[in-house]
Amino acid sequence: MGARGFFAYRYNKKYYRQFLSHSAYPSYYGQQFASMIPRDPSAFKDWVDARIKMLESAKTGEEEVIISNEDPDTLGYELCADPDWTFPGGDIEWTYVIDLDNLIFTVNGMTHLKLDNMPPSEPGLEDYFENEVPIPRQYIGTALGLWPAPGFDVQERQQAYKALNPIITSVTEWGTLTWDKMSFPQRFSIELTHFLIQKTSHKVALAYAPEVREKTGRFCWDILCTVTPATPLLYDSKHGPQNMLTHTRGDRPYGMCYNTGVEDIKSLRYRGSNEYCWIRGCLVTFCVRLGDPAYVAHEVEQMVGKIQHDGHAECIGIILSSQQEMIAVAVDDGLKPTRKVRHTPVLDIRPNPDKSGEASDGLLLLVQLLSPPLTSSQPLWRAPQSPQSPVVWSWSRLPLETVQHIVHYADTKTYLSLCLVSKSVRSVCLAYPRVGEYTILYRIPEYKLAFAARHPDDEVPTVITLGITQGQSHSLSMLQIYDDRQHHQVFKVPELLSLICSFLRTPDCVNLAQTCKPIFKIAMAFVWQHVDGAQNLLTLLSGTLIIADNKDPESRKIAIGVAASAVDFSRFDSYAPYVRRLTVYGHEAKYFRVSGWSPLLIRANSRPLLPNLLSMVMQTKCDRHGPDLFMWIKAFSGPSILTIQATPSHLLSRSPPRVSPLAASAILETIAARCPRLLRLSLFVSESLGLDKYDGENNMLGVIWQREYHHYFRALPTLYELSCSVTMLQSDCLKVIGSLPGLTRLSVYSSGGLVVLQPPHLSSNSFPSLNELSLQDINPYEAASIMQIAPLMKRLTLLELITNPEYLDFDDLRDEWITGTLLLLLSNSPRLTALHVDLDPVRENEETYDIGHQDVMDTFSKLPLISLTLTGVHIGDWASTGSLKTVWPLLSSLRMRNQYASPLILSCFAQLPRLQHLTLSVCLENMIIRPNILLLCPLQTLEISDGIVTMMEPEDLEHTSR
Repeated sequence: MGARGFFAYRYNKKYYRQFLSHSAYPSYYGQQFASMIPRDPSAFKDWVDARIKMLESAKTGEEEVIISNEDPDTLGYELCADPDWTFPGGDIEWTYVIDLDNLIFTVNGMTHLKLDNMPPSEPGLEDYFENEVPIPRQYIGTALGLWPAPGFDVQERQQAYKALNPIITSVTEWGTLTWDKMSFPQRFSIELTHFLIQKTSHKVALAYAPEVREKTGRFCWDILCTVTPATPLLYDSKHGPQNMLTHTRGDRPYGMCYNTGVEDIKSLRYRGSNEYCWIRGCLVTFCVRLGDPAYVAHEVEQMVGKIQHDGHAECIGIILSSQQEMIAVAVDDGLKPTRKVRHTPVLDIRPNPDKSGEASDGLLLLVQLLSPPLTSSQPLWRAPQSPQSPVVWSWSRLPLETVQHIVHYADTKTYLSLCLVSKSVRSVCLAYPRVGEYTILYRIPEYKLAFAARHPDDEVPTVITLGITQGQSHSLSMLQIYDDRQHHQVFKVPELLSLICSFLRTPDCVNLAQTCKPIFKIAMAFVWQHVDGAQNLLTLLSGTLIIADNKDPESRKIAIGVAASAVDFSRFDSYAPYVRRLTVYGHEAKYFRVSGWSPLLIRANSRPLLPNLLSMVMQTKCDRHGPDLFMWIKAFSGPSILTIQATPSHLLSRSPPRVSPLAASAILETIAARCPRLLRLSLFVSESLGLDKYDGENNMLGVIWQREYHHYFRALPTLYELSCSVTMLQSDCLKVIGSLPGLTRLSVYSSGGLVVLQPPHLSSNSFPSLNELSLQDINPYEAASIMQIAPLMKRLTLLELITNPEYLDFDDLRDEWITGTLLLLLSNSPRLTALHVDLDPVRENEETYDIGHQDVMDTFSKLPLISLTLTGVHIGDWASTGSLKTVWPLLSSLRMRNQYASPLILSCFAQLPRLQHLTLSVCLENMIIRPNILLLCPLQTLEISDGIVTMMEPEDLEHTSR
């Protein structure tokens, strides 16, 4: 069945959902949903309007709707309001939402792509979400309005809030200190809070989902602990040298940490309600968000109610939200009719975007309110107090320096006891932040969260670096100490080490891996993720030798286990889990023969040799090595593999490695049994291959595999891309390939000889997802036969046609056959938006074919072409008629390297109404174009095709370009 998931449209804050019972991977259904979004701006607007109109009239209900091969729009939709289902969980692995409210395409509730600027299909969603390729920032969108409606009566709460007659006060009225006047402990708290927000705020950013909302209280508690200056942070010594640190001594308020966002109305019934707590004389509570005025009124009214209920005449409250916002509330004369309620607007506590490293007004105020009483100031509207003088040291018998020395070298338990001795001793304790058993002395400039610190067991100050790690499932984030007293542990941070390795060359990663075991584990993942040459894997097996042929340096043989009594897999097993991609013969495509397959095949029958392999590619310099593909697949295929390709050794070669039908049966049986998730397959069957010494097949194949190869395609329902030979488009095989539900791309190569196709009758539902077809240098007659298969052609949006008319049986009528037969078959693809035609693949024709015929132009005019490349052809006199703009009204890119363009011809092409890029064989000498033509030309790029030489002065070229 494969991965399950959901797909939905979001419109007017409602989800129109359908269930994906299988193949919900980004490479399959995900890419299908992404591909149906038009990239052209005008087409996109029409598409959005059409989607909205469809949803407004769609059949909806509360029962689950399972998507199928039918038109999804006719199936109806299940209506949902809660976004919680958009996050994977249980047996749901992938979810996709086309959000018409925000114009975004959302994957798994977390990643939002701009609907009007979707990433191209190459690389597609598979690379971004399965292969972890970073998504370029220009494609990332923003989701708004996903928060559910308040769970309380908004009007009632607004009335209760207005009855308080609140006064909105600015930050300056609270007497907030500026950044430059903050003490070292205050700045330390700010820096620690910034780092915590940076590292953990993403976990609660989507708190509109219930499963995320339940984490908001713990996140707020983390912020509260780090933002409170001079709070001793304690460590748990059981975690070893990295010193895991908790935030406070004693129990956390359970209601604040675990019930925030669960109930909208907080309990005021008894003193000490665990939805509020006292910190440094301030009453603190948490909430999910303050971005809506309804929540501001609700939280302020509840805070004032709690202060009044507990009988406080004068009090300051703090409301802290999981979205890094805060409100400070002050109540004066709380027990009298003259009560005054003041509060700040919603303040951001994230780093100041205007001043790097400095705190925002909200965080400055929060730190000041939570500072020790002797160091904090009162709001300006309250009665002025005499300036607080520094604590005077009054112990004549014990000098201040001695107490400082005692505090700095006290262990954690003693330190906490000293804080309770007196105000003067406490002031010494709070003068420097305390992290575990380290006293933080000062910040190390130019390094993030690096500080000079003193440890009780070390007379010399050391440098420590602080980090964040996530605790167990229901615990809080914790601080980590990285101490260089023993050795520098920057490479012990897996994320940092992975980042470093990603920028290193493979030899550098090898050197790094030799330093220590923890680094080895991470560096090896980068060294072995792509194996360029299978000999690097095979030589890990004991007794395996590479035998060179002295007479032929290009010939090599790998003999497995020949120098050992038994093959030992221990070294192989150490590196095998890291392998993601295998290029069998390496990027240079140097072929080698292998003997002694038995140990590999026996072991592969019990478990995958490469358990995490995603892609296997076999490149060869000739087509005789195709049968070797069977042995490689038999040895290394497994359930994780997504791509199996056999390709020519270089781009200009279109002669792939071919196999006989018997070998194809053996190969496909193995793939069908082992590779249920296969997305890409290259297999080239040729009936002209004999059973000789070159192809490696033998007569036993005819005995072992008697079932025709095409039957095995039925076991590959997730197949997305297939590269095959012309032979495989005959009769029954064509029917089976046409029934594959997800086949989107089809590339067809020559079978090594002319194949006379006699396609069977196909259902109109054949090839339901096929929209890209590539005909790679096949015989013109074969190309024409394929283009006459209507079910195969009718849904295409991209066609690549590469063929050489020199293979035609006649000489004098080639132009007529091209214009009267081949190109007219394009009418079978009425949805075509991208077309590439190359009738000179070997670049030897001096005279190109003239396609400037009315029938051809009429065919082109009926296609919605946006991108067009024509090679080996030109448009003759017809090009100067001025009618090109009616033939290609939607074209934005046109490349005709063989089209000679005089000023007149160029001006005719330049009048295409949407053309942005144009490639022609332009003659620049005496280039004069009428100004009125230039005014109508939307062209942005003009490319002169290669091989054109012209002599122009620089100033003439500048004039022409303008």
